[in-house]
Amino acid sequence: MSMNNENNTEYKYCLNCQTELHGKYCHACGQLATQQKPTVKEFLMEYLNIAFIWDLHFVKTIKKLLLKPGYLTSEYVSGKFVSYTHPIKLNMFLLFVFITMFLLFHSDENMGNAIQNFTQREEVQLELITEDKAYMESLNSSRTDTVQLYAPLNLSLHFPEIIANADKQVSVYDDQITVWNAALPHKLIEDGVLTLHSDGYYVFNADEGREIEGQNELETIWKQMITLTTKFFPIIILFTVPFLAFLIHIQTRNRNHSKFKHFIFSLHYTAFLELVIIFLYILNLTVLPPSWFMQTIIMAGSVIYLTFAIKYVYETKRWTGALLKSIMTNIGYFLILLSILIFLFFIALIITVTQL
Repeated sequence: MSMNNENNTEYKYCLNCQTELHGKYCHACGQLATQQKPTVKEFLMEYLNIAFIWDLHFVKTIKKLLLKPGYLTSEYVSGKFVSYTHPIKLNMFLLFVFITMFLLFHSDENMGNAIQNFTQREEVQLELITEDKAYMESLNSSRTDTVQLYAPLNLSLHFPEIIANADKQVSVYDDQITVWNAALPHKLIEDGVLTLHSDGYYVFNADEGREIEGQNELETIWKQMITLTTKFFPIIILFTVPFLAFLIHIQTRNRNHSKFKHFIFSLHYTAFLELVIIFLYILNLTVLPPSWFMQTIIMAGSVIYLTFAIKYVYETKRWTGALLKSIMTNIGYFLILLSILIFLFFIALIITVTQL
């Protein structure tokens, strides 16, 4: 909030606690020396600063967090508490951003896209078909048609008994979803497993046509799990901070580092992960990137970032040592998240069973 008089000659006493002013801020309560009737801009900026930490410190904190891994932790543990946003406050704000985005853009259509990207519905459906021996016999006796199919190219490698003579039309990565030529049993079209899109290519249809035993229940469970995971994402992230700090402690136990440093380090690392997830969430809402891209960003990005952070904060002599600690820490952290997902899967299973 700006001031009309930097020297405070007009404001001799704090308007909040009436303490005599000796500078820009009251030394008793910390309130900024300001006019009794601030402008609309000053009023709004003060609200944003208090409620949403939207100030220069926050912008500087985000910049340092992304560009200088480990720098914020070293600054904070050295006693620089005011120069940057408090790590818990930073995490809470990023979680607030994610929750706000989820509430604004969450819909059944977006959830359906997320499920399709996460579970590769085409692979789930074809796997269920191949497990049905009687239906596979009917597919083998059906004539084969070459059609334009909109699906991941790697389906032809996973299910050669159904998809043959795959020919990609566009030069892309093998697991990129695109339109390509594939020889398929005509019965898949007759039964509605494949439906014709308005643009002239076929797509896998999970909602119409032949109902495959177990498919609807499986997708319902996945949907419940994704809903639970997304809904309780802030709690999950905050819940994992102490576990992450313990993993860091194990990796650096041979050196004299305080548990407080591990905790602050974990808060900054989870803040980075939250920024990555927010970025991927926005990307998923707009262009629906392929799964390999999102997995690469999460896995490779987290390992590289944590390597630099460990090297900076814990002064690891060799890059190989920092890389090894980063890999081991991320593996442990992944196992923790996997345990939580397994727990949520069983919760989703219970919810699904009770609703059927």
